[in-house]
Amino acid sequence: MTEMAEPSTPALFRDHLTEARALAEQAGADTALLDELSDIAAHADRAAVRVAVARGPVRERARLLEALAGHPVLPPGFSADLPVLVSPAAGDVWEVRTDLGWEVREGPSALDDRGVDAVRVGSPDLPGGVEFLLAPEGGGAPHSADAVLLPVAATAAFTLSDRTFLRELLDRGLAPDRVLLALVHTGRVDEEERDDVVQYVRERARELSPELGLAVAPPTGDGLADTLRAWLAGTVGADPGGARARHVAHRLASCLDRIGERAAEGEREAEAEGRRLAEAAAAARIEHEDRLTGFDLLREDVRTRRNTMFERLHDDRDRKRRQLVSDLLHDLDRNTNPQRWWTRDLPHRVERSLALWNEQIRLKLQPGAAQDLRETDEALHSAFGLRLRVPDHPQAGYTKVEVSVPDADDLTDLARRRVVYRVAPSGAALAAALLVPGFGPALVLAASVIGTTLGEVRLRTLAQEQRQTVRGQLPALVNTEFDACADAAWSELEQLYRFLEDEVGRSREEWNRRGHPLPAAAASGPDWSDIAVRTRELTAGVLAQAGPVETRGAGN
Repeated sequence: MTEMAEPSTPALFRDHLTEARALAEQAGADTALLDELSDIAAHADRAAVRVAVARGPVRERARLLEALAGHPVLPPGFSADLPVLVSPAAGDVWEVRTDLGWEVREGPSALDDRGVDAVRVGSPDLPGGVEFLLAPEGGGAPHSADAVLLPVAATAAFTLSDRTFLRELLDRGLAPDRVLLALVHTGRVDEEERDDVVQYVRERARELSPELGLAVAPPTGDGLADTLRAWLAGTVGADPGGARARHVAHRLASCLDRIGERAAEGEREAEAEGRRLAEAAAAARIEHEDRLTGFDLLREDVRTRRNTMFERLHDDRDRKRRQLVSDLLHDLDRNTNPQRWWTRDLPHRVERSLALWNEQIRLKLQPGAAQDLRETDEALHSAFGLRLRVPDHPQAGYTKVEVSVPDADDLTDLARRRVVYRVAPSGAALAAALLVPGFGPALVLAASVIGTTLGEVRLRTLAQEQRQTVRGQLPALVNTEFDACADAAWSELEQLYRFLEDEVGRSREEWNRRGHPLPAAAASGPDWSDIAVRTRELTAGVLAQAGPVETRGAGN
């Protein structure tokens, strides 16, 4: 068999392969695609022309391999369905591949070892520039070969699995004239049916491509080797570099299509993720605004608590001053000197009542206000994780009120009049007895009694009139003094509630400044649009570099 020219892959293809791998890695391609790119690169850089013998029984593939090589290349009885690569070598070499890598062994006995998944044979009898691959059943190795020989048994001619295998080879860019079907075992078919079988295989092959080659083994089995070697030297050996370039280009374009699909999928995913993040951000903003209303509700709750406390204070104030006015009026009704009661007793009574009430109201309301402070702080912490600041200590408490009653011109001190009204009648009667003749003791006594009685009547009348005057002014005086006391007590409570309301507002601003919790941003991914554009441009460049598919018919 003649020496084959060494196929060469232009340097531009190597650049294309490097760029394709970079795009694949940038797009996060799976291991299978990266492995295929590595396989394509190895195919492109392979020095020898590789011819794969695929499908069929192991011994049938081995016989065709030996027919192509022109001499036996495998030991007798070899039946392991493993990939076997037969390459030119300076001497006979037998290697096996295990998990530990390639190891040199002495002959096929190494196949008995467990874990062997490939065999490599070196033979000095092979022509230079060509290597043969005995491809295992179902293996993908033929896709990286420069030519494929497919044995087809005449007794089971061109099955569906044969058709599927060939279609896959052609779809991966292998030129159809680099595929040869070898119709074997024709002697096992009745002579009258032999031509029909050949015609059936030829028609089925032409349905896939008219360039598919067909070599028919004679019934005796002799003569097939010459046909195979002629195909190898002619069709396969002619322009091996150009055929390989087109094959590599087609395979690379197929990988680029997958990268482009990955880029399109990534772009769709990125857009969907962008929409999801936008929707999540919008939802987060809405939730943030809704959460802010929680501060408003909390501040409104503080106002409600404040108003409730204010009403309690005023209700207690009104009750206490009504009671005090009633007690004072009752005391006034028993007092015979309203003027002295107004100016002396009343201020003391009011001051004492205010002091007592002030102490009572503070003991009653301040614990409630402190409870409101604690509950507001807990509500703020539970909802927003914030705490109120410690409020300033209230200003000094109740200051004693100096009660001063207004001057009343209508009031006079009845104590002096009482002396006059009680002493004057007796003195006048006595004077009359001394000065008026005939004014005896009986008249003196009668005059004294009448005068004293009239004086007492007058005193009671004056006292009643003054009581009426005091009655008119007493409620206003008590209300004024209690209002002043209540205002003093309320100022401390109001200071606390004002602090609470301001603190809720301050906390709201603090929480709002933090911003609404945006969803975690998507990890920065590749520029899918750029990958898609570069992939399309690279595909166009690869196919343009390969040129149109050119085939040479094998002659059917």
